[in-house]
Parts: sequence; structure tokens; C-alpha cells
Amino acid sequence: MKLIRKKPEPAALVDWKTANALLPQNLRYNAANFPMAGVRASLLSEQGHLCAYTQKRLRTQAECKDADTAESCHIEHILPQHRQILGEDIDYLNLLACFPPGRSKIFCDYGAQKKDRYDPDNNPFVSPLNPGVEAEFKYGRPPVSNCCETTSSV
Repeated sequence: MKLIRKKPEPAALVDWKTANALLPQNLRYNAANFPMAGVRASLLSEQGHLCAYTQKRLRTQAECKDADTAESCHIEHILPQHRQILGEDIDYLNLLACFPPGRSKIFCDYGAQKKDRYDPDNNPFVSPLNPGVEAEFKYGRPPVSNCCETTSSV
């Protein structure tokens, strides 16, 4: 797994949060025109068009042709949405671009879909934002810790 260095929130997300500041019920993922395209574009750029968990190549906007980048990836929440913690679902530091695409019928028994309702409070997990992630994961080498093993199996 590669380390992801998060950049500042994209302008589209900052503007959306500002526009909805007086309407807290709108400050939720998938509510009130959440700026999916702008957030996805920013995530894809900072991740070098690689899935955060699998390093699978994710298509660029140009490769998606007339469709938006939902044809390339979906927005993944490191800390799952089912936790329902206010603000966590729209926190840019909690968002990643991952395979499979958002508008896909593909199901993968690995990566983001496998992780789905994972409980990070009760199980070890190595985040791609963790500065030590590249030392933890190396191709062709067994996991170096219980956290790695759990992350690989999630």
C-alpha cells in the first residue's frame, strides 16, 4: 500500500460546506448536492489515479469520455459511514478514491467493498494515510504485523 499525502480540501468542498453552514441537516455525504465530481477529481489527483487500497489504476477524466469520474472510482470513507458520527462523512481527511467505479455493478472480494462495514474501533487497521504504511506493506512479503494481516483480510 502506498502512503497518501492529503492535500487541502478542494474548493468545491469548502464552498459547499460554507453554503450549507446554516443548514446542518445538509452537511452530510450525499445530501444537498454534495460536490462528488470536485472531490473525486481532487482525490484522484492526490493519489496519482491509483486506488488507495489496491493500487489498481483508476481512469482519468479524459478516459471516462462523456461520463464523469464516477466511471473511474467511488469515494471511500476510511472511517465507515455507518458509524454516523456528525461531520466524519464529509471530512476530506476521511475520503479516498477507490476501485470499483461508483456506477459499476462490479463486486470485489477485496479492497474497499470488502471493508464496507468494518469496525475500526475494535479491530486493528493500517490506513493509507499512516506515515508507516509503506514499511508495513510490501508486495511478495507476508504481513509484518497483526494490523497488516487484518487490513489485508478486510
